[in-house]
Amino acid sequence: KTWWNGLDPIWQAIFRNATATQSEVPNALELQRILDLREIEITPEFPIISIEPLTSLTWLERLTINNQGVSDLTPLANKEFLLELNAQNNPIASLDPIESSTLLELLNIENTQIKDLGPLSKMNNLVTINASGTPVKSLKPLSNLQKLENLFVNNTNVRSISPVENIPALKQLKVYNTKVKKRAVESLQQK
Repeated sequence: KTWWNGLDPIWQAIFRNATATQSEVPNALELQRILDLREIEITPEFPIISIEPLTSLTWLERLTINNQGVSDLTPLANKEFLLELNAQNNPIASLDPIESSTLLELLNIENTQIKDLGPLSKMNNLVTINASGTPVKSLKPLSNLQKLENLFVNNTNVRSISPVENIPALKQLKVYNTKVKKRAVESLQQK
C-alpha cells in the first residue's frame, strides 16, 4: 500500500487500467495482480517521462511506451523476462540498461536518440529490431545475432550492411534513405 500511495496519479491510472481494477485504492490481491503484470501498454492518453514504477514489476515480458517522454530505460535493468520492448518516439539515448535482457525478441526504438547498438550484441534471441530514424551508424554489434529475421534501419546513418550479410535467419532488411550503396543491397538480395 505504501508503494501504491507513493505513485504518481497517472501511474495509478495506468496500473488500474492494465489490470481492470475499479477501486481507487487496490486491495492486497489487486496490488499483487499489478506487481505480477507481464504485459503493459502505456498509451499517449497517459503521458509519462519516467518508467521508474516498472522497477517493481519482476515478471514483465512485454512493454509498449511509444510516443512518450521517456529518456531513461534504467528501470528495465535486470528485467530478465523481457521479450518485447516497443519504445518508439521517445528521447531515449542509451540501451545500456537493457543489456542483460537476453531473452528480448523484439526491440522497436524507431525515432529515438539511440546511436550505439552495442548493448544488443549478446541478445541472441532478437528476431526483430527497428532502429529506423535513429542516429545509428554501425550494424557491427548485430553481426552474431543468428536469430535476427527483421532489421529496419531506414533513415539512419548506416553505411554498411556487411556486418549482417551472413546472418542466416535474416529475411527482411530495410535500409532505404541510408548511406548504404545500392550495389551492396543488390548483392545481398542475390544471396
